[in-house]
Amino acid sequence: MYVCPKCKNNIDLQKQRCNNCRLEFKYERNHFIYNYDRLLFDKYKNIFLRNKVLNNNGLISYLLLEEASLSLENRDDVRRFRNFIETQLEKNKKNKILDIGCGLMELPGYLNFEEIEKMDLYGLEPIESSKFKGKLITGCSEFIPLEDKSMDVVIFATSIDHVCSIEDSINEVKRLLKKDGKVFIWMSDNEKSILSKIKKLIKTTFEYFKYGYRTDKYKIFNNFKVVLEVPRGGVDPFHSFFESPKIIENKFKKSGFYMTNKVINTKDEVFLTFEIK
Repeated sequence: MYVCPKCKNNIDLQKQRCNNCRLEFKYERNHFIYNYDRLLFDKYKNIFLRNKVLNNNGLISYLLLEEASLSLENRDDVRRFRNFIETQLEKNKKNKILDIGCGLMELPGYLNFEEIEKMDLYGLEPIESSKFKGKLITGCSEFIPLEDKSMDVVIFATSIDHVCSIEDSINEVKRLLKKDGKVFIWMSDNEKSILSKIKKLIKTTFEYFKYGYRTDKYKIFNNFKVVLEVPRGGVDPFHSFFESPKIIENKFKKSGFYMTNKVINTKDEVFLTFEIK
């Protein structure tokens, strides 16, 4: 089931080193760990460094801002995404599901399916302290240590805009999916027009003179409990670009996918389904 995340050769989990490229890894009790940061830095350099700062901001928000977690089952948007997935799953089948960006809790609310005992759950999360109750991979979506055509379903729940390379992540997903496999995405529509960008510039200039600091560079939460800085190249504390369904659809189409379902509840609650042509 597991392969080397770098060269994709078969590996012996007991040896904890790839015989082909010599990449080291750890495996214990359904937990696969490898130095994904090094792989990302070697390939993407400055893009990785910026992305790492943004993801570190995300970690702070998960730890200190409870409302930031999508693992909370009592959220209406979480329940709606679970229903969106569940109604499209093939019934009477032990679906193998990979959740990319599964978070820190045992089970995200959107994975708490009625027939969860029939699911074979894998979670991929860059934060090693994740307590995911399925088979956990501490790693990244650009280098996934799973063999070809091993997954029925791949999920990105507000995580596709946190990767270093969307294109390489999509290609990895394509490699992993079985025939008739599905990709479920929860994302926001943050497409910005030229007019909205001009309005934002005017607004941040006004706020600088009013408050005495760059509101586009520093974000304050919970009365200074959390202060996050936007790094150079970031559009906010967590993202390097303004995502939109149009951008994601075009990137999936270029990799041979087609969209089979699209639900827009709000601009922060866009659900998409893709399958391979």
